[in-house]
Amino acid sequence: MSAPWLTLLWAVPAVGAVAAAAAAPRAARWIGLLASAVALAIGIGLAWAFDTAGDSSSPRTPSGYRRSAPGTGSRSTAPAWCWCC
Repeated sequence: MSAPWLTLLWAVPAVGAVAAAAAAPRAARWIGLLASAVALAIGIGLAWAFDTAGDSSSPRTPSGYRRSAPGTGSRSTAPAWCWCC
């Protein structure tokens, strides 16, 4: 089972901030440094493991745009290739 890495990416600094606020000033510096280092390590690990060649959840063209849905009845002036829909 995989760990919830994105949750840990924000939870570790949040827990570290609470712990640092409750600690003595000298210990708070080390707690903050440790929490920051762990969050940095998680972020680097996530960036390293990111799959740029994998399939995306939406069909995209080589230029990175998805084709607009045909027959939506929209009177939009958006081109057939739209980045937002």
